[in-house]
Amino acid sequence: MYKIKMSKEISPKWLNASEFYLPNLEGLQNGQDFPEAEVLATYEKDGQQRPLIVKNSSGVDVLFDLEKTYTKICTERYDGATLNHGIFAKLPFDYNKFPTWFIGLMSKMLAKRVKISELPPFPNYPLDCSVDLLRSISDKSGGTEGSIWPDGKKYAVCFTHDVDTDWVFRNDAWLDKFREAEENNGIASAWYIVPKEVKSAKAKKLIGSLVASGHEIGAHGYTHDPGLPQLPEKKLREYMKKSHGIIRALSDEEIGYRAPWLAREASMFQILQETGFAYDSSVPNADFVGNNEHSNNGCCTVFPYLRNKLPILPLTIPLDTIATPLNKSPIEFYDWVIDITEKIKKVGGVVVITTHTTPHFSANDPMIKAYHYFIEKITADKEAWITLPRNIVNRYMNSGRLV
Repeated sequence: MYKIKMSKEISPKWLNASEFYLPNLEGLQNGQDFPEAEVLATYEKDGQQRPLIVKNSSGVDVLFDLEKTYTKICTERYDGATLNHGIFAKLPFDYNKFPTWFIGLMSKMLAKRVKISELPPFPNYPLDCSVDLLRSISDKSGGTEGSIWPDGKKYAVCFTHDVDTDWVFRNDAWLDKFREAEENNGIASAWYIVPKEVKSAKAKKLIGSLVASGHEIGAHGYTHDPGLPQLPEKKLREYMKKSHGIIRALSDEEIGYRAPWLAREASMFQILQETGFAYDSSVPNADFVGNNEHSNNGCCTVFPYLRNKLPILPLTIPLDTIATPLNKSPIEFYDWVIDITEKIKKVGGVVVITTHTTPHFSANDPMIKAYHYFIEKITADKEAWITLPRNIVNRYMNSGRLV
């Protein structure tokens, strides 16, 4: 892990701290000495500050490979990025078959309290813009200068839901509460549903109603199994084809994917691209769920990017599932989210907000009330482009800035 110090001369306006961490510096050039006045950034080694970026007669010299470094980070190939999905990936049955009250009880019992101050320094939780910082140095950033969002908007926002079971379709009063919060404020959202659970005529009718109202429908796995990416590639490809086909029968728009439990492997992205998915939204900007002792996990960018030729729309806002581990009330959670949103706005990136439509997470009155509060804050900001995930991905792909 490298501790980096940046001078104000090359720091983007949105960078609040002069110090940050990187897990790797590809092609690092060692042993060179430069006058102190020429050094614009340093890294720490053996207790000493070593030159990392220096002035030259025509601009700057970067003493490492910027593109290889940020590509390795956003594709999660840095040391310590390996995920640990714990007990739910090892269960020999689908726990979602249990009653929702039992799942909620078990979720509360298994939820461990987390202190942000005790988490590893990289990716910096809850928001890490290391990749965006490196891209700004290489003059390839989609940051605040020359925004690519329409009508002069400074940042983009999309609302998404993870529908882990068919509960929300069997208890459609909760579906209506989410829709009321959004549609009354002119918002259409994305609903990532488990394809194998779409069986009843009622579920198909309600999904059709969402599509008719302008909402986006995506796939949330095939089953809600965090072990999907570990399947043999032939079997995973078979499931992803089925997943895409089921959602295609419900919506004729481009289809995105969100992995159950955000479980992901490099091969998964290649298979998603091959089986026709338009984008993936399974990679958090920074997350501690699935941590190992050395590192958090995530892609460290607030912009879409490519992985195995597949566009990735990163999850830039912490999931509602961590409100309990962080010991935050619903209002405290969304006030925290608003603060993170303001930071993303300064960078000019994408706010991807996700709720789970189950009683123990967001399908309860206190969380719905707080969700209304958050929506009112966002819709009051005229500098926010509020749209569907697929529109954000397409806009960014066509901007020429997707890497």
